[in-house]
Amino acid sequence: QINGRYPADIAPSAKRDYALCKLADDQITIGEALTKKKRVLITRDVDSLSKDNLSLDYFGWRIAFVPEDDVSGKYGQLAFERKLIRCWDFDLPEADGTVFHGYARRFVNTYVPRWNEDDRTLKLHGKYDRLSEEEIGQCTGDEIKTLHVLAAEDGVLSARHSGLDPESSASIELDSRFRGNDKTKWLGEIGLVTLKGDVDNLGALFQQGLEKPTFAKMASLSRQVNLFFALWLPWFCEHGRDGQGVARYRNTYTVFAGGDDFFLIGPWQSTIQLAGEIRQHFAKYMVNENITFSVGMLMTKPKVPAKQLARSAEAALEKSKTYVEKHIPVGANSVGANSFAQPNESSSNKFEPTKAEPTKNAATLWNQTVSWSDWHKLMTVRAKKLQALLDQAEDHGAPLSSGMVYSLLELADKAEKDQPCNTNRKPEDSLWRSQLAYRTTRLVKNREFASALNVEIAEALREHRGAYRLPLSVLLYGRRK
Repeated sequence: QINGRYPADIAPSAKRDYALCKLADDQITIGEALTKKKRVLITRDVDSLSKDNLSLDYFGWRIAFVPEDDVSGKYGQLAFERKLIRCWDFDLPEADGTVFHGYARRFVNTYVPRWNEDDRTLKLHGKYDRLSEEEIGQCTGDEIKTLHVLAAEDGVLSARHSGLDPESSASIELDSRFRGNDKTKWLGEIGLVTLKGDVDNLGALFQQGLEKPTFAKMASLSRQVNLFFALWLPWFCEHGRDGQGVARYRNTYTVFAGGDDFFLIGPWQSTIQLAGEIRQHFAKYMVNENITFSVGMLMTKPKVPAKQLARSAEAALEKSKTYVEKHIPVGANSVGANSFAQPNESSSNKFEPTKAEPTKNAATLWNQTVSWSDWHKLMTVRAKKLQALLDQAEDHGAPLSSGMVYSLLELADKAEKDQPCNTNRKPEDSLWRSQLAYRTTRLVKNREFASALNVEIAEALREHRGAYRLPLSVLLYGRRK
């Protein structure tokens, strides 16, 4: 009894080599068919149509899944005999965005990452050497990738100037040039990010956002929101590209996407970047700053059970839903402001909520919640500036060590505590500025680069405080061996 409730049946148990009932077998068949087939047929008779038909009758109808239109050559005959009741197309959109193939559409499919020739080429060059053969699974065809493989997809080559692009096999020749070469070891944490998102205040939008609400308007708005997640998001995961033109999101598994929420699992760094991409495209799609969504993200190892991933991602999403955006009060930067002001007084570093209600419209990662505007600054603007300065420092013989990143994370903790609104602030928390200057000077002997690095990090810590942990953590995990 696979579900512990219904007695096992002989036929499905013999087919799968373990005991299960017909209902459980149908559920497994549906899950398999949604990733491999393209059409679903509702008929009165499927015995001669497809082997992927469900065992049970549902409301008197039989259900079958087929790979292509009219593959069996029986569509016309079934329709002529009035046995074919419905035929729905649930295939994913094509690369050029084509959706309609002559059949009624049902957006119930999700994108599932599969092996291709580029992946197998990278496997030959050691990208998945940190995984066991069991964790890698079958990879000779277009098999679905395991979660362990997805967790290793963000690996990068250790040699920054190796001239190899880990995202494309076109830049890697199949010879012995790079095999066994220490310079081609793959770096980066093997980890997954589970992302759960939900549109903010959708109920209030239906109640108050429409000047003259009608059933037609509400249905139209509901369908438009659903199409973004159910249609565009799986297509973007399969075919979308980042700012450098790399198909970075093709390894993200859309567990669920539709209605007003979505649930994704993918390589940790790509999925973090994908969150910002979805936010930007959603804003362009809705053309309404009042329609927003929040996300919660959780980074884990690939062996964590799916139920725990879902619960933890839901908890992170709840933190985003209760987020209250903060701001620096007007006039707080005026000359003569009291730097030792009490918590209820105005000061240059004091943050106050704009209103009592949660503003939402936020993202949570590594137990740190920020607004989407701050997310963009941190994960795009600040991260690029920091990486560019560190690359320059490395060119001058001062590579960044993991110990230095850990020390910067400690300084971010101190900067978070060093705020007048913090009643538990300690005098030593304000030393983060001098400690930062000391550590950057030790890291980089060139005064010019040391000063530039110190200015950038100090400015980022002053503006973002503890939230600067986000780009620093990405930097740290990206260097793991």
